[in-house]
Amino acid sequence: MALNICIAFLVFSSVYSQETLEPTPFLEIPEEEDVWVLTDSNFEDALNLQPNILIDFYAPWCDHCKKLDPEYAKAALRLKENSPSIRIAKVDATTNKLLADKYQIRNYPTIKYFENKKPTDYDGGRTEDLIVSWVLKKNGQTYTVIKDYLQLQNRIEKAKIVVVLFAQADAPEIKHFDYVSKQIQGVEFIVSIDSVSLTNYEVEEPSLVLFKQFDERRVNFSGKLKHADITRFIEKNMRPIVSEFNDDSLRRSWDNKTPAFFLLCNQSDYEQYRAGFYEVAKKYNKTMIFFYADLSNPGNSQLKEYLGLEPEAQPVFLIVDQSEVGNRFMSNASPTEENMKSFIKRWKKKEIEPTLKSQDLPENDYYKNLRVLVGKNFNDIVFDKSKDVLVYFYSPRCSHCREFEPIYQELAKDLSHIPTLILAKIDYTQNEVKDQTVSSFPTIRYFPGKKKKGIDFEGERTSENLLQFIKDKASFKFDENRADL
Repeated sequence: MALNICIAFLVFSSVYSQETLEPTPFLEIPEEEDVWVLTDSNFEDALNLQPNILIDFYAPWCDHCKKLDPEYAKAALRLKENSPSIRIAKVDATTNKLLADKYQIRNYPTIKYFENKKPTDYDGGRTEDLIVSWVLKKNGQTYTVIKDYLQLQNRIEKAKIVVVLFAQADAPEIKHFDYVSKQIQGVEFIVSIDSVSLTNYEVEEPSLVLFKQFDERRVNFSGKLKHADITRFIEKNMRPIVSEFNDDSLRRSWDNKTPAFFLLCNQSDYEQYRAGFYEVAKKYNKTMIFFYADLSNPGNSQLKEYLGLEPEAQPVFLIVDQSEVGNRFMSNASPTEENMKSFIKRWKKKEIEPTLKSQDLPENDYYKNLRVLVGKNFNDIVFDKSKDVLVYFYSPRCSHCREFEPIYQELAKDLSHIPTLILAKIDYTQNEVKDQTVSSFPTIRYFPGKKKKGIDFEGERTSENLLQFIKDKASFKFDENRADL
């Protein structure tokens, strides 16, 4: 792709010569689809031009990066055309090793915001609207004042969600509007002070209208134009009745407090279920959030892992309630409107048992003296009243777990001859057990045989501390001299 050249003057000083006054050389920053392209050699120059800047560190082969590219480019154009103009940039972290090392880029894409040249991690969304909204807020621009009807019409037609306050330039309602615009991400905020727009949109001053590119396209606000009422109105209406599951919809829609209903099916099959699913969502969307997703889509790999399902399991529908472990309630029935409505009714009455993830039973019961647990065998082993059981809940991706495991394995080896004691481990990213809540990794929980109520270990993770913890809490005492330590 051809590179356009953005010419920026860092310094335009003059040096006297007998023949002419010559300016110092100017800086050329290449850009691609309105995004500045930065390298090891021009990075500092770009920060000198714009000390507050959003930068995407990417890898050309990364699928997530490729998915971000068009949204990032559209955001770049809008920000470039903003008044004042704001530029955003990208760095190929696979070829610009100095920058990748300096900013510890390990995953792609990694997006950082540089404020006065100091980096922080970007915590916004990955769509055009969410990126623009986030950057404008960082630059102190929470809403735009528009004086022209055609310009307003253009923004309403292009923005996914836009909230317009029709008011006089000095209207007291603007302070409430400004407050809300600073709190809500992913929504464009506009104050229209044009009389032609009042006529064409059939409103009086002051009025608030939410426009969106889905469901009902326009929602008029009725109530007091105070920030609490405006916030409730926007949060209620910015969420689609049904969303395709992705980073954007997750950020816009799911607060993790509201139960979510998932319809999982191949994209090619979704059309036959769409109408019925939409009717179900319309009926229950005040108390639930509705997503559809295709687990065979590479972008849904984390969802697949979280749910513990493979694409071959589709079609399937389920409810996810984040309030507790055992939070997935699944049905393999055909996803008809009738079946989905019946399922929700039964779930509300607590007539459906949760679906818990479990790996298959291990081929070998022990690995390096540790009893290997999965969801299917956890209760049988841990709640055996003839044994004291110490369980190590871990994640394979957890660095603290990787540091601790050799210590735990060595302790298990030293205590392996004690018949009343089991040291065990369970991968809690792939398995779940009812009533066993784990909030961080690693979690070490002791289940004394005569009590069987888990006791969390909270000390420093050394073999000496763990041994003392086991001895203090044990139902079945053992002779320390026999422990061969």
